[in-house]
Amino acid sequence: MTSIGAGAFSSCWNLKSVVIPEGITSIGNSTFSDSGITSVIIPEGVTSIGNYVFSGCDLTSIELPESLRSLGEGVFSYCYDLKSISIPAGVTRIESGAFNGYDGIIRVVSGMMKRDDYMMEDSYLLRCLVRLNVMI
Repeated sequence: MTSIGAGAFSSCWNLKSVVIPEGITSIGNSTFSDSGITSVIIPEGVTSIGNYVFSGCDLTSIELPESLRSLGEGVFSYCYDLKSISIPAGVTRIESGAFNGYDGIIRVVSGMMKRDDYMMEDSYLLRCLVRLNVMI
């Protein structure tokens, strides 16, 4: 198995903590959306996180792997308890609405990134730290 299917744990309110196993390369759309998940560890090797995967979750912490290349539409939308997130250097694509309603800190450590003009629509960002050039 190399991927977690779409909606696999959506609306699972009793699910609190997840460690995604080695060998997974992609996380399907809405996998954990509207669930009670508060923390997740994503291993190296995961290259894509689909649309709305963590939308509406109770996430307080997440570690994104350096192998990550793309974040789907609405992936962290309305994650009100997540106060900071670091986008790894390898991420080259962030889709529309990825951070809608998010009001935490986003650290971007990527070189050349193509992002959708609406990736932070409706967000109230406290701060965005950019270490290298970001193509917007």
